[in-house]
Amino acid sequence: MQKNTHTQKGFVILFAVIIATIIALIGAGIFSVAFKETVLSSTASESQIALFAADTGMECALYYEYQNSTASTINCSGSSSLPVTAGQVYDYRFIMSGTPSCGFVSVDHASDRTTNDINGVPVTVMGTRIISRGYNVCINDQPDAGSQFLIERRLEAWFPNVVAPPTGGGGGGGGGTGQGSGPSIN
Repeated sequence: MQKNTHTQKGFVILFAVIIATIIALIGAGIFSVAFKETVLSSTASESQIALFAADTGMECALYYEYQNSTASTINCSGSSSLPVTAGQVYDYRFIMSGTPSCGFVSVDHASDRTTNDINGVPVTVMGTRIISRGYNVCINDQPDAGSQFLIERRLEAWFPNVVAPPTGGGGGGGGGTGQGSGPSIN
Protein backbone atom coordinates (compact mmCIF):
# COMPACT_ATOMS: atom_id res chain seq x y z
CA MET A 1 0.00 0.00 0.00
CA GLN A 2 1.23 3.34 -1.00
CA LYS A 3 0.45 6.57 0.92
CA ASN A 4 -0.59 9.73 -0.90
CA THR A 5 1.91 12.42 0.15
CA HIS A 6 0.84 15.10 -2.34
CA THR A 7 -2.39 16.39 -0.75
CA GLN A 8 -1.42 20.11 -1.12
CA LYS A 9 -1.21 20.34 -4.93
CA GLY A 10 -3.11 23.70 -5.46
CA PHE A 11 -1.65 25.67 -2.56
CA VAL A 12 1.11 27.41 -4.54
CA ILE A 13 -1.32 28.74 -7.15
CA LEU A 14 -3.70 30.04 -4.46
CA PHE A 15 -0.80 31.73 -2.64
CA ALA A 16 0.40 33.37 -5.90
CA VAL A 17 -3.10 34.69 -6.67
CA ILE A 18 -3.44 36.17 -3.17
CA ILE A 19 -0.03 37.90 -3.39
CA ALA A 20 -0.81 39.24 -6.90
CA THR A 21 -4.16 40.62 -5.69
CA ILE A 22 -2.53 42.38 -2.74
CA ILE A 23 0.11 43.94 -5.01
CA ALA A 24 -2.59 45.05 -7.50
CA LEU A 25 -4.64 46.68 -4.71
CA ILE A 26 -1.58 48.53 -3.40
CA GLY A 27 -0.80 49.71 -6.94
CA ALA A 28 -4.38 50.89 -7.47
CA GLY A 29 -4.24 52.81 -4.18
CA ILE A 30 -1.00 54.52 -5.16
CA PHE A 31 -2.44 55.38 -8.58
CA SER A 32 -5.57 56.87 -6.97
CA VAL A 33 -3.53 59.08 -4.64
CA ALA A 34 -1.25 60.20 -7.49
CA PHE A 35 -4.24 61.03 -9.70
CA LYS A 36 -5.91 63.08 -6.95
CA GLU A 37 -2.67 64.97 -6.32
CA THR A 38 -2.39 65.77 -10.04
CA VAL A 39 -5.96 67.10 -10.15
CA LEU A 40 -5.35 69.14 -6.99
CA SER A 41 -2.16 70.71 -8.32
CA SER A 42 -3.87 71.52 -11.62
CA THR A 43 -6.76 73.19 -9.79
CA ALA A 44 -4.33 75.15 -7.63
CA SER A 45 -2.51 76.34 -10.74
CA GLU A 46 -5.75 77.43 -12.42
CA SER A 47 -6.86 79.14 -9.20
CA GLN A 48 -3.60 81.07 -9.14
CA ILE A 49 -4.24 82.31 -12.70
CA ALA A 50 -7.72 83.53 -11.68
CA LEU A 51 -6.31 85.20 -8.55
CA PHE A 52 -3.62 86.91 -10.63
CA ALA A 53 -6.32 88.29 -12.95
CA ALA A 54 -8.38 89.55 -9.98
CA ASP A 55 -5.29 91.14 -8.42
CA THR A 56 -4.38 92.83 -11.69
CA GLY A 57 -7.87 94.31 -11.96
CA MET A 58 -7.74 95.51 -8.36
CA GLU A 59 -4.34 97.13 -8.85
CA CYS A 60 -5.49 98.89 -12.04
CA ALA A 61 -8.63 100.22 -10.35
CA LEU A 62 -6.70 101.39 -7.28
CA TYR A 63 -4.11 103.07 -9.51
CA TYR A 64 -6.77 105.00 -11.43
CA GLU A 65 -8.64 105.86 -8.22
CA TYR A 66 -5.55 107.25 -6.51
CA GLN A 67 -4.65 109.18 -9.64
CA ASN A 68 -8.14 110.74 -9.41
CA SER A 69 -8.54 109.81 -13.02
CA THR A 70 -11.78 110.78 -14.69
CA ALA A 71 -10.82 108.91 -17.83
CA SER A 72 -13.61 107.00 -19.50
CA THR A 73 -11.23 104.13 -20.25
CA ILE A 74 -8.54 102.47 -18.21
CA ASN A 75 -5.53 100.62 -19.55
CA CYS A 76 -5.24 97.38 -17.63
CA SER A 77 -2.82 94.59 -18.57
CA GLY A 78 -2.13 96.08 -21.96
CA SER A 79 -5.77 96.31 -23.05
CA SER A 80 -7.99 99.37 -22.92
CA SER A 81 -11.15 98.76 -20.94
CA LEU A 82 -14.35 100.63 -21.57
CA PRO A 83 -16.87 101.15 -18.80
CA VAL A 84 -19.93 98.92 -19.06
CA THR A 85 -21.98 101.29 -16.91
CA ALA A 86 -21.49 104.86 -15.79
CA GLY A 87 -22.58 107.14 -12.98
CA GLN A 88 -21.52 106.39 -9.41
CA VAL A 89 -20.68 102.81 -10.38
CA TYR A 90 -18.15 102.01 -13.07
CA ASP A 91 -17.74 98.47 -14.38
CA TYR A 92 -14.74 97.50 -16.48
CA ARG A 93 -13.83 94.28 -18.28
CA PHE A 94 -10.31 93.46 -19.37
CA ILE A 95 -8.30 90.68 -21.01
CA MET A 96 -5.00 89.47 -19.57
CA SER A 97 -2.48 89.71 -22.40
CA GLY A 98 -0.76 86.44 -23.24
CA THR A 99 -3.08 84.29 -21.08
CA PRO A 100 -6.59 82.88 -21.49
CA SER A 101 -7.71 84.82 -18.39
CA CYS A 102 -9.81 87.93 -18.04
CA GLY A 103 -11.31 90.09 -15.33
CA PHE A 104 -14.24 92.24 -14.33
CA VAL A 105 -13.88 95.26 -12.03
CA SER A 106 -16.67 97.24 -10.39
CA VAL A 107 -15.96 100.62 -8.74
CA ASP A 108 -18.74 102.10 -6.59
CA HIS A 109 -18.09 105.66 -5.37
CA ALA A 110 -21.25 105.80 -3.26
CA SER A 111 -20.72 102.82 -1.00
CA ASP A 112 -21.45 103.34 2.65
CA ARG A 113 -20.39 101.39 5.69
CA THR A 114 -21.60 101.65 9.21
CA THR A 115 -18.93 101.48 11.85
CA ASN A 116 -18.63 102.51 15.47
CA ASP A 117 -16.77 105.63 16.48
CA ILE A 118 -14.47 105.80 19.48
CA ASN A 119 -17.45 106.08 21.85
CA GLY A 120 -19.26 103.10 20.30
CA VAL A 121 -21.81 105.25 18.46
CA PRO A 122 -22.70 103.93 14.99
CA VAL A 123 -21.45 106.21 12.22
CA THR A 124 -22.09 105.82 8.49
CA VAL A 125 -19.06 106.56 6.37
CA MET A 126 -19.25 107.08 2.61
CA GLY A 127 -16.51 105.43 0.66
CA THR A 128 -15.43 103.71 -2.49
CA ARG A 129 -15.80 99.95 -2.91
CA ILE A 130 -13.84 98.09 -5.56
CA ILE A 131 -14.72 94.51 -6.42
CA SER A 132 -12.42 92.69 -8.80
CA ARG A 133 -13.22 89.27 -10.22
CA GLY A 134 -10.64 87.22 -12.08
CA TYR A 135 -11.33 84.20 -14.28
CA ASN A 136 -8.88 81.60 -15.53
CA VAL A 137 -10.68 80.62 -18.77
CA CYS A 138 -12.22 83.32 -20.98
CA ILE A 139 -13.52 83.91 -24.46
CA ASN A 140 -12.57 87.47 -25.36
CA ASP A 141 -13.46 89.47 -22.21
CA GLN A 142 -16.14 87.08 -20.91
CA PRO A 143 -15.60 84.06 -18.66
CA ASP A 144 -16.18 80.77 -20.48
CA ALA A 145 -19.27 79.56 -18.60
CA GLY A 146 -19.24 76.30 -20.58
CA SER A 147 -15.83 75.26 -19.30
CA GLN A 148 -15.76 72.69 -16.54
CA PHE A 149 -12.44 74.19 -15.44
CA LEU A 150 -13.70 77.77 -14.93
CA ILE A 151 -12.53 79.27 -11.64
CA GLU A 152 -13.45 82.70 -10.29
CA ARG A 153 -11.50 84.56 -7.63
CA ARG A 154 -12.85 87.76 -6.10
CA LEU A 155 -11.06 90.54 -4.25
CA GLU A 156 -12.79 93.44 -2.55
CA ALA A 157 -11.42 96.71 -1.19
CA TRP A 158 -13.20 99.58 0.54
CA PHE A 159 -11.76 102.92 1.56
CA PRO A 160 -13.40 106.14 2.80
CA ASN A 161 -13.86 108.92 0.31
CA VAL A 162 -11.30 111.69 0.71
CA VAL A 163 -12.31 114.26 3.28
CA ALA A 164 -10.43 117.51 3.58
CA PRO A 165 -8.38 117.64 6.79
CA PRO A 166 -9.61 120.07 9.44
CA THR A 167 -8.20 123.55 9.11
CA GLY A 168 -7.08 125.75 11.94
CA GLY A 169 -5.80 125.19 15.47
CA GLY A 170 -3.83 122.25 16.73
CA GLY A 171 -0.59 120.89 15.55
CA GLY A 172 2.62 122.48 16.46
CA GLY A 173 4.87 125.09 15.10
CA GLY A 174 4.31 128.80 14.91
CA GLY A 175 3.84 129.33 18.62
CA GLY A 176 0.40 129.40 20.17
CA THR A 177 -0.93 127.36 23.03
CA GLY A 178 -0.88 124.02 21.28
CA GLN A 179 -4.58 123.61 21.92
CA GLY A 180 -6.81 123.01 18.96
CA SER A 181 -9.20 120.62 17.37
CA GLY A 182 -6.59 117.94 16.63
CA PRO A 183 -6.03 114.81 18.67
CA SER A 184 -4.11 115.14 21.89
CA ILE A 185 -1.71 112.75 23.54
CA ASN A 186 -1.81 112.60 27.33
